[in-house]
Amino acid sequence: MVLLKPIAVLSLCLQVLLLSGCTNFIFQPNNIRYYTPEKFNVSHEEVFFKTRDGLRLHGWWLKSEVPKKANIVFIHGNAQNISSHIANVAWLTKEGYDVFIFDYRGYGYSQGVTEIEGVIHDAIDAIAYGAERSAKENVPVIVLGQSLGGSLAIYAVANSEYKEKILVLITISAFSDYHEITQEALSTWWLTWAFQWPLSFTINNDYRPLDYVSDIYPVPFVVMHSQEDEVIPYHHGSDLIAAAKQPKTFVEITGTHNYTFAFQSNKDLLAKYIAGFLKQ
Repeated sequence: MVLLKPIAVLSLCLQVLLLSGCTNFIFQPNNIRYYTPEKFNVSHEEVFFKTRDGLRLHGWWLKSEVPKKANIVFIHGNAQNISSHIANVAWLTKEGYDVFIFDYRGYGYSQGVTEIEGVIHDAIDAIAYGAERSAKENVPVIVLGQSLGGSLAIYAVANSEYKEKILVLITISAFSDYHEITQEALSTWWLTWAFQWPLSFTINNDYRPLDYVSDIYPVPFVVMHSQEDEVIPYHHGSDLIAAAKQPKTFVEITGTHNYTFAFQSNKDLLAKYIAGFLKQ
């Protein structure tokens, strides 16, 4: 998750501060094709599905390379599109999982204009697609969200009509509050330091993860976070797990924000916890 480019953000936010705020600067979509599933030797299906407001979103359904244990709906971070984020989850197909990775509105090949309310509901609709398909296949569905995607996933699972079908929600490096993460990010650059508080309150915080994390219940909740995370501070993970209801688990991982799955130890931990829930 690459939250901010200081000069661009400062210029944009100062222009629109008194008009519409800076809600959309947390999203950095593009339609550049970085990788394809073939790059990772993963078989896949192109998926197009409709949102509740009639947009067509694009995704890839990555196929397990071994007998399938479950389907995973992956909700990615704020920058680029699924063709870069696939690198974080393609390895799961070797562990026995199909992975549904999709783009929010305005990202990649998905239609629409990116804005927070629409993106939140895209996550809900993607979970619905994954849950319905999993029910037809008679396999469990798991929701996995990383960075911004983890924060979106908390609201999406809490408000999903398919909550009873979700085996577990796992977030990786998620933040707990849109205002707080914006203020913390703005405070790291001298160009935006003076504006950190007023600009952070222009962000829509209606979907604040801390306000909804207890509503995930009874879905089991796993929070994974690293003390080395330089983009989303460790306390966000601690705050989320403290506010959640049981069953819940906090898992400390290693590495900086954008390199979580560069470490085999983190892959092993994720695979271990998923396998553990499948055995229950």
